[in-house]
Amino acid sequence: MKKTVSILAGVLCLMACNKVEEPSNNNTLSAVASIDTQTKTAYTDNGVGNGMKVDWAESDSFTAYYNGTSTLTFSKSAAGSTFSAVNVPDGVTSSTEFFGVYGEKASYNGGLTIDFSNQDGTLAGLAKYDIMTCSSTTEAEVLSFAFKHRCAILRMSVRDYMESGSKNDKIQLNIYDAKIADGISAKGFFVNNYPANITYYMTDLSQLEWNTVYKANGNVDYKETTVYLAVPPMVYIQTVDQTGGFSNQTFSKTIYLNSTKNIEAGKIYDLQIHNSGYPIKW
Repeated sequence: MKKTVSILAGVLCLMACNKVEEPSNNNTLSAVASIDTQTKTAYTDNGVGNGMKVDWAESDSFTAYYNGTSTLTFSKSAAGSTFSAVNVPDGVTSSTEFFGVYGEKASYNGGLTIDFSNQDGTLAGLAKYDIMTCSSTTEAEVLSFAFKHRCAILRMSVRDYMESGSKNDKIQLNIYDAKIADGISAKGFFVNNYPANITYYMTDLSQLEWNTVYKANGNVDYKETTVYLAVPPMVYIQTVDQTGGFSNQTFSKTIYLNSTKNIEAGKIYDLQIHNSGYPIKW
């Protein structure tokens, strides 16, 4: 039997749901709601020091897990925030308990796994990795998903001074005194438990758009771009003193966490990275 279930999905649970009249076809469930403006997944960068507006794209979808690893795909093809799932098995209704997962680089099997590998640093590619999850709720037969972000975003201003004469083809991120927060298995991050540090390599910079800045004499001073990287939340773990190595053939950034400095899900962190062998002013 083919059934269709329609649901509403929103972020941060700022919802006011109202049940609508059900059509004569009892195999169709409908929902309508108002939602907070910070939803998914067309990204608008408001600039350094500001947040990012994230809206549902007109064509979007997410996966809803139920009864272990069974899944439904909820999709939309128009403006708004109502999603539909088709070919719903018998016995699956608005009262079924779902766990919603948004983002194609995530999977769920009682625990959340995110593959952060191969990020290209672009704003357009961010939605694959900026994962959101939530448990479903049902009120007055209306099925709702109130998604929350599970990752943080690093917004990196990158300058290439080209002094080394070598091609800088990767970004290396070193995070010391840190561990990945519980509840996420993060593929693509290299974890060393003692001393506690986490490393990530972004090796595909081919999709980035660079702006060239010239000196007064007309010679090239540097190239610059903005890189976006989704990362798992990380918490401080006390360890021994460490110092990070530096290579002017790699864009390298070292971050130290402490008892008051963590990387939290749902937040944006601005960083500055360069490959000059000298201190620079931004």
